[in-house]
Amino acid sequence: MNKLTDYILEPGNQLYRYDIVQPPKEWSTVFKNPEYVYPDTGIKNQIGAFFFFNSIFFAIETGRCALEKERKKGYPYQGLWITKCEINTSIKLLDLRDSIICIELLAALDKAGFAIFVDKLNSWQGISFSKLKPIIQPVEDLVLNDINPVNNEEVRNAIKEMHDVLKIEMTNIGHLLQMFTDYSNGYYFRRLLQEKGYEGYIFNETNCPIPIVGSDTICIFKSTKFLPPCVEAIYTEKEAEAS
Repeated sequence: MNKLTDYILEPGNQLYRYDIVQPPKEWSTVFKNPEYVYPDTGIKNQIGAFFFFNSIFFAIETGRCALEKERKKGYPYQGLWITKCEINTSIKLLDLRDSIICIELLAALDKAGFAIFVDKLNSWQGISFSKLKPIIQPVEDLVLNDINPVNNEEVRNAIKEMHDVLKIEMTNIGHLLQMFTDYSNGYYFRRLLQEKGYEGYIFNETNCPIPIVGSDTICIFKSTKFLPPCVEAIYTEKEAEAS
């Protein structure tokens, strides 16, 4: 079963993002959200892309959570900026929303010819994705073709071994995709997608066996296909807490 499809963002589509410091007036790959810049390991999101929600509500709600988290760390961020992005040229994305467990997404990417079981990709603990190859490839057909693959003992064993390598939960698609975009992994994963003609990807962090309604997350590699940023709303820290 093909779990990966193409998704075309058409002109006129409106996307949203949040920042907890004032963003620049033009799209910039140099500007980084400070919550993902760490003093010890540097910039976390090194895929060099722009991330958006397709819901202004979820941009605001996620921004509030980020602001509160950083405030508790003692960082003096002053508010919340919500920016609109309008697409002006079609963008081809890889649609990753059909997978609801991590082993399913990994199997689908491997079957589609994405070279992910390699030493160039590593877990947050520094363990190579190449260690996943003998774990996942023997059960790929079961994972992708069985209606409920977790009922299969071989698949359950593979999931446990995968968890031991990656240290993420079976249903946490969001954490797996963050791993693909972090540090040197980001450069490599971006190249894999671009080699197959993709200009970004779309996924949903709330995917799970019992779906929770949530916004999709859209990752776009280049800003040349959308209009200049438009700040839709600015909240002070107190306003963000109260609204």
